[in-house]
Amino acid sequence: MQIRWRNAVETGEGPGSPPLRAAIASTGKPRSALAWRVGAMLLCLQIAVPSSLARSPSPDVPANAVGRSYGSGWDCKAGFVSRGGECARIELPQDAYISRDGFGRGWECRHGFVREGERCTKIDVPKHGFLSGSTYGAGWECIRGYRKTDSQCVEIEVPPNAFLSESGFGRGWQCERGFREVANHCEALTVPINAYVTSDSYGRGWECNRGYRRSGDACAPVVVPKNGYLDSSGRDWKCDRGYRRSRDSCDAIVVPANAFLDSSGNAWNCAKPYRLRGDACVVEEGK
Repeated sequence: MQIRWRNAVETGEGPGSPPLRAAIASTGKPRSALAWRVGAMLLCLQIAVPSSLARSPSPDVPANAVGRSYGSGWDCKAGFVSRGGECARIELPQDAYISRDGFGRGWECRHGFVREGERCTKIDVPKHGFLSGSTYGAGWECIRGYRKTDSQCVEIEVPPNAFLSESGFGRGWQCERGFREVANHCEALTVPINAYVTSDSYGRGWECNRGYRRSGDACAPVVVPKNGYLDSSGRDWKCDRGYRRSRDSCDAIVVPANAFLDSSGNAWNCAKPYRLRGDACVVEEGK
């Protein structure tokens, strides 16, 4: 930006110039020397804007479009869609409405209709079906207890000792607790004594009660020795603190002098500054 000051003498607007005389006379005050000096010192500001700072012209906005309030570019007005740099009027088929995106075809089908080419066709909902509201697929789903088969909703056949599942896919049903699917029907599980039915749909379908472990197709009791206890699984045992497991019993741990039981309670460590030598804790010579 270039700023250039010019005084009244350079511009010809000195005390004797007609514009200044008329301006001072209009005030109705005496023409004092001060007034003349003020007139002579009037400054004009001349501002020249370099061409590099000049605002570039906005891009051409086609018919039926408006320029964006920020950035550059333009958007088509409502009822028009952008195509090849122009705003074309949307040809709205029956049972359709103008979408808001302003791109693509610019319209969508109303609820209950599906697009087929450039028109909206009414969705034929079969008995025991309902409109899904989806713009993909058939546009309808079957109510619970029915499965979509071709263009119909066919009732799901639920065998004895089964119930309808939440999903309409697959077989559409599940066996009750204590039963297992075998060849599209539900057979009762054989649960041994001291066992309970699990919710697993695979495997044997049962587990032994706490204090019992599986032995073939039966549940055998867990024999806990003296100074032992059942572990968290309930299918095995551990020794109390100060005892170590030895086959089917818990043997007392012999802690040597200058040693202590570790945090597990089933082993011992030497106390500092002693070190392990064989089965004893000793102080190394010279240390």
